[in-house]
Amino acid sequence: MTELILFGLKRRFLNKTFLISQLLLIFLLASLMNADKIALYFGFTPPGHLPLSLMEKASEVDEAFANAYGFTLQEKATLSVVKIVGGYEVLNSAQLDGIHRLQLQAYLTTLSKNEFLALRNPSVAELIQEYESVEIRFDTPMEIRAVGKESFVFMILTAVYFMVLNFAAMTSNEVVSEKSANVLDMVLSAADAKSHYRAKLFGGWLTMILQGCFALGTLGVFAMLRNQSDLGKGLLVWASQFGLVDREVTSFRALFEMLDLDFSFGMTIALCVFFLLCGMAILQIIMTVIATKLKSAEEASILQGPVYIFLLILYYVALSQNTIPRLSQGFGKIASYVPISSMLFMPMRLLSLKLGAGEILLSGCVAITSLLTLLFAGQRIYEKGLRHEKIFKKCIVKNRAK
Repeated sequence: MTELILFGLKRRFLNKTFLISQLLLIFLLASLMNADKIALYFGFTPPGHLPLSLMEKASEVDEAFANAYGFTLQEKATLSVVKIVGGYEVLNSAQLDGIHRLQLQAYLTTLSKNEFLALRNPSVAELIQEYESVEIRFDTPMEIRAVGKESFVFMILTAVYFMVLNFAAMTSNEVVSEKSANVLDMVLSAADAKSHYRAKLFGGWLTMILQGCFALGTLGVFAMLRNQSDLGKGLLVWASQFGLVDREVTSFRALFEMLDLDFSFGMTIALCVFFLLCGMAILQIIMTVIATKLKSAEEASILQGPVYIFLLILYYVALSQNTIPRLSQGFGKIASYVPISSMLFMPMRLLSLKLGAGEILLSGCVAITSLLTLLFAGQRIYEKGLRHEKIFKKCIVKNRAK
């Protein structure tokens, strides 16, 4: 089986297509680590804060207060606010969408309230504060976590998810390609179908691991180069304007400090990767077994279309359920125990909730049991599929001989 794995790896890696794909990967990772410079060169601007003019009062109002509502104060901004009897009037408001209108409304309402309290006797402000204050107690303490840590890790898992999608149908494509090129008959003349099946799967998983290590290593190299340039400040400041990282993070070192990568969180990341790879391995086994029934690349592409659509739907359904109440019970909780769907729902629960060891073990046992069951059951179906393929080809040869 070792020879078959090496043979498969050579076919995957030692060709021009693979070389071009790796060069494209290097180019994309280099562009990612210099996204701020590329955006500046092409004139792309992040959403940022919307310029707002409060006429002559712009210097009197706190800029940080306006920034909290998504606005930056400028004296000659197109969007302007003038004071009228009983309130404010917003000029040139056609450029505002629904969200910005609500933000501006909340900002001006709070601004008017603060101005009202500032002009009144201090006792009035104390009375209103006492009226609005109410004590609320929770029976369980809230767990304090590093801000943005779970969101940042989920972004990485999302990138890994879509990267692994590229390998989901790789093995099945190879089986169909070897069948159509009559390479499979030559291989099976020197090895049995059982060894070929296991070599294909283990070779595919080994390819994913090697590709992932190469991508992480390349990203690390470009991160080191960017760190030597400006400690990553330009990239992180640019990313913060899109809400990808916290505004206070201005260096790669501060980013790692924000993540607070202790042993407990490291185990959480390892479990997330485990469930993700288990789901993809199950999917790869299913598609490899189905490939024995296919006879051409066209049939394989027809099969892959619905599979990719299913995985995209699964991803967006998972996003819609990515809230603590939905993941704690109902569909989000049940889906974390179901094979394939658990590769997304269980990582989200691990990052958002404090799960007990029983829940993690139950979902892990279901994933491993499903993987092993499909591995051995798929082997029988795979062998039968190849056996029928041989019989079918022999019948064709006999008919042509007649």
